[in-house]
Amino acid sequence: MVKGMIFIVKVVNCVIRHGVGTFVDRDAKMAYIGDWEGNKRSGVGKLISLEDGGVIYEGGYKNNKKHGKGTYSRGNEKYTGTLNM
Repeated sequence: MVKGMIFIVKVVNCVIRHGVGTFVDRDAKMAYIGDWEGNKRSGVGKLISLEDGGVIYEGGYKNNKKHGKGTYSRGNEKYTGTLNM
């Protein structure tokens, strides 16, 4: 994979995401920019969701889940610390 590659796919497509890239869901309501490993969010990344008041999480991921140090924000609310979700 080329670093900085952009992944824009429909969920039904069979694509293996690996390396650094951007994924935007088919409805453009969620985007993830960051590290991928074996088709899962893993490493450091930023998840932006336009639903639920514009949720943003920036930090660590492991096995497709938020993990380790990160910042979660929604509107005026902000939490920075260690997350294991």
